[in-house]
Amino acid sequence: MNAFLVAFQVMTPIFLLMAVGFGARRIGLLNDDIIKPANNLVFRVFLPAMLFVSIVEMELSELLNIRLISYVAVVTILTFLVVFLVVPKVERKRERIGVLIVAMIRGNVVYFGLPVVSLLVGQRYVGLVALVIAVVAPLYNIMSVIALETFREGRTELRNVFSGIARNPMIISIAAALVFLLLRIPIPQVVMIPLKDLAGVASPLALFLLGGSFSFSSASGYWKEILSAVLVKTVIVPALALPVAIWIGFSQGELGTILATVGAPTAVASFAMAQQMEGDDRLAGQIVVHSSAAAVGTIFLWIVLFKHFGFL
Repeated sequence: MNAFLVAFQVMTPIFLLMAVGFGARRIGLLNDDIIKPANNLVFRVFLPAMLFVSIVEMELSELLNIRLISYVAVVTILTFLVVFLVVPKVERKRERIGVLIVAMIRGNVVYFGLPVVSLLVGQRYVGLVALVIAVVAPLYNIMSVIALETFREGRTELRNVFSGIARNPMIISIAAALVFLLLRIPIPQVVMIPLKDLAGVASPLALFLLGGSFSFSSASGYWKEILSAVLVKTVIVPALALPVAIWIGFSQGELGTILATVGAPTAVASFAMAQQMEGDDRLAGQIVVHSSAAAVGTIFLWIVLFKHFGFL
């Protein structure tokens, strides 16, 4: 019973925020003209503020958790190698192959994983997730380009990918926070208070907008691909990665961080990349929508299972 209660307390706020966003879209309070600039604001202002605050409030000892960061990176790389080999054997349409590979590896850690970690294992682990993002985000971008490039016509300059990573507001925020933390540069309260206010807006608004982006009306003709991507991203990868993490001996807080990272639904950015690189962007958008909806249930079940056996 306690396991169900914990899972309910973690996932209900996330579900409700997404449901309110979806409802607002349905009754006409939200549309793409509002969602797109609002998402841009979240990406460039609120989320960087949250990541910065989370890291500067960490202890230096927590910063040196190389084992956890390396584990998530290795899981990401191995997943990519496997799906890169398997997907082309089961999907014949080239414009869908790259999209499926990206959908199976690229998790929505920022919009979805961060609030799960905060609610499940505490705010102190949010900074650790930020460091995981700093390592995994470049991997996501590089592997996404490799997958989409391999199965498209034309070429994209790899230097533009690295330039995009360097100019990413969240990467800049994480780098700046690490400088302040490592050099022990004090931040006046008159600065920290508004930063924390901005940080507090990030997760609720991001989830609200994610819910407002949902559209289930365009899935016809894609059900096999959608189900495959959702199953791999939210069930198979966590089912393989989490038992290994337990065997290695990660702590409860670290396991919660790994769950929120590897069990997160497909990232919204996969849709934008598919558009830019001649992939099937309609399929990419539907995988984002369905994996996000499914992840509310699958992460709930993962929490119940691991809480019941005392791993969380």
